[in-house]
Amino acid sequence: QSFGSGAEFAVSSKEAEVDLALAGRNYDRVMELVQGEEVKLRPEHIEAIKSSEYGRKKELLHLVAKRYVKSNKFDKAIDIFVELKDNKMALKAMIKGKKIAQIIQFVNFARQDDLYEMAANFLQTTKLTYDDATFKCICSFYSKSKCFTRLVDFLLAFSVSEFESSNYENCFELLDRAQKLMPKVDATSQMHYTARIRTDNELLEALMNA
Repeated sequence: QSFGSGAEFAVSSKEAEVDLALAGRNYDRVMELVQGEEVKLRPEHIEAIKSSEYGRKKELLHLVAKRYVKSNKFDKAIDIFVELKDNKMALKAMIKGKKIAQIIQFVNFARQDDLYEMAANFLQTTKLTYDDATFKCICSFYSKSKCFTRLVDFLLAFSVSEFESSNYENCFELLDRAQKLMPKVDATSQMHYTARIRTDNELLEALMNA
């Protein structure tokens, strides 16, 4: 029977060190181990940390969650961040894991402006079709966070995409939606956007009437 690789031995050795540190309630040592080389923490390790009275417990759990993100164990990371009530880091883990449905559900539950904006920014990078569920969420999130300039930019960028696909009716609708948001953006942006929307509408009308 093989003794295994040196790397496997190193990992098991580090796990044993974590076992000893937790048994002796030496949480500073656990912190050092987690900060250093990659350590595979078992569920019982996490529970021992959570149930401890260690003064830097939140910091240690935060570090563990970041390790989970780094190793693509997003669900474990999200669970810890949520338990720590660190909604921003929880959302970042969801975004890195591309958990679209979970992102939408979480942000709607959290109701924080910064999370609405973060989620909308990410959702723009996913596959969208005009007025589908994700598209509607983006519009809703930007509206709820009062990021109207970002919303206008999104609508205009999407109108270009629809134009390139020859979906001219959708272009008209997107430009109209952007125009209706003009009272909610600053005066300088309003002038810029209004001029662009007018030009785009004129181009579309010329194409439709050709």
